[in-house]
Formats: sequence, structure tokens, C-alpha cells
Amino acid sequence: MRPKRLEDIVGSIFGDFGYRPQVTAYCADGGIDVYLDSDQGLVGIQVKRSKNPIEIKQVNSLTGALLVNDCASGVFVTTSPFRRSCEAGSGQSTRARASGRVI
Repeated sequence: MRPKRLEDIVGSIFGDFGYRPQVTAYCADGGIDVYLDSDQGLVGIQVKRSKNPIEIKQVNSLTGALLVNDCASGVFVTTSPFRRSCEAGSGQSTRARASGRVI
């Protein structure tokens, strides 16, 4: 499956749960692949289709993108596992915190 197709599917799934998704352009998306308009604020989603484990650098990049784009929260959706270092960094206190979700 192509990465863009996965982004579209993720947006559609969240739409089925009552969110109002907006899938961004495939290139130059500022680190957010899908925005969800919710009653609790803007949610940013990073979608990664990869066989390689997700590194802490990628999670930190999402956290930065959430702050820059004024998102209330974020979700990291991936087809691969997270490295153990990602679990250690997820407890950091930030205005916007990325949550790991694996599909």
C-alpha cells in the first residue's frame, strides 16, 4: 500500500468515529498528515508506513509539529513497532503530547 493511501484510510477511519478529518498534501505537510477537528481542539496525526522501528527522533518531530500547528493533542499511527526509547520519552510534560498508536 502506498503511504498516501494509508493517510487517506486513517483520515476516513477517524471520520467514522465522528471526527472531521482533513488529510494534508503528501509533500510539505509540516509534519502532520491528518488534522482532526474535534470539540476538544485540533488533533494532529502523523502516519508512517514502514517496516523499520519508529525512533524517538520521529516522535519528537511530531511533538514539535503539534506545537507549531497549535494542536491540542496528537497521534502517531504506524505499521511498525516503536523503539523502547520512545516509551521513555513519552512521559515528558509538553503543551501538546503525542500518543503512540499502532495499527
